[in-house]
Amino acid sequence: MWAYIQQNPYEFGGFVTSLLCVWLNARENVWGWGWAIVSAVLSAKLFYDQRLFGDMYLQFFFAASAVYGIYIWRYGGTKATESDIIYTPKSEIIWIWSIGVVCFLLLIALLFQVKGDAVYVDALTTSLSIIAQVMMARKYVENWIVWIVANLLYVGLYTYKGMWLYMVLYAIFIVLAVYGYRNWQSKLQKK
Repeated sequence: MWAYIQQNPYEFGGFVTSLLCVWLNARENVWGWGWAIVSAVLSAKLFYDQRLFGDMYLQFFFAASAVYGIYIWRYGGTKATESDIIYTPKSEIIWIWSIGVVCFLLLIALLFQVKGDAVYVDALTTSLSIIAQVMMARKYVENWIVWIVANLLYVGLYTYKGMWLYMVLYAIFIVLAVYGYRNWQSKLQKK
């Protein structure tokens, strides 16, 4: 195992920092967003090396959305207070999924241009991740459902690519997403 970690430092670093990020976010802890930035930097290099360019570009989005997430979680609520967990407003569901479809179609074109690997799966997982990340930053409970679907697909993709630590990481993310969904629902029901 130590030899694998030495040969794959970006994968290991991304594994550890991503795990911290998701664990803290599932617990509604704003510090998760800080770890998201560190994870994004490490993961971008890994995905570049693996020619998973959709995932690589996604890391830049994750870093920017982490800054947005910190702001919304701390000051996005009523009178610039912490924002509350809520269900996705019906008025935003079509808008969110429309953005996801547009992202998916644009990513397919882009990933074919840059000669990416596993183009359709890379575009789909990237689009789902964008949707879930925006929903999480806005503290919509259903973000965890989208993450579960995306993470299931990522487990298959990373198995295909032989990225074993990330395959394990995304399997753990499925468990954390279930925990996050239950935890956020419980907090919402207590209000």
